[in-house]
Amino acid sequence: MARVPDNIINAYKTGVDFASYLNQGDTTIVSNLDLQNKCLFDILIYPENLLSLSPVGKAMGVLDTFIMRFHLYAIDDVPLVGFEYQRSGGFQFLKDTNYPDSFSCTFLETNFGATKGYFRKWQEQIATYDQTTRDYFFNDNQLESKRSAIIIPQAPDVLPAWEWIKIDGMKFKSLTGVGYDHASSEQELLTAEFTCDNIRISLGPTAL
Repeated sequence: MARVPDNIINAYKTGVDFASYLNQGDTTIVSNLDLQNKCLFDILIYPENLLSLSPVGKAMGVLDTFIMRFHLYAIDDVPLVGFEYQRSGGFQFLKDTNYPDSFSCTFLETNFGATKGYFRKWQEQIATYDQTTRDYFFNDNQLESKRSAIIIPQAPDVLPAWEWIKIDGMKFKSLTGVGYDHASSEQELLTAEFTCDNIRISLGPTAL
């Protein structure tokens, strides 16, 4: 068997060493990345129609902030606005915009039912229940029950990230997870589903 010349072996080893340096550099960069921790976030929520709020709407604005700040446990998979394409032969062309329809959040409940009370009041902004007919009647002012919200991811030093998540046209839809069990000592968690007009990534304060 013919012996491989030394110059070829040395050239190969040099290439391997160079590639390993690049790999070590990539490893160092990745290890030093300040990766986003999912538990570090803040959320701002406010009425979408700020200029013509009733006294009830103003009181709800204060309650919105309190519940979202202290009772919100998790924001589930957040759908973002996207685009739909249509193929024509070997090419794809922009066809439409896909807007998210809804999303859900998990909330902690207290012994006094503060979270349920909050969503009951939000529901009453949307529709009024008639005990005689046992039916719901939609309120005329549906804008007052709409909210805007901003999810602000944060760094470990509590500095806000550059990219925020803006939710437009947020309205309460339904509440699930209500259940009781004498054999369980777990904290009660409620899942609220919200409708929305749009959810998009926004550059920092431009979301306001």
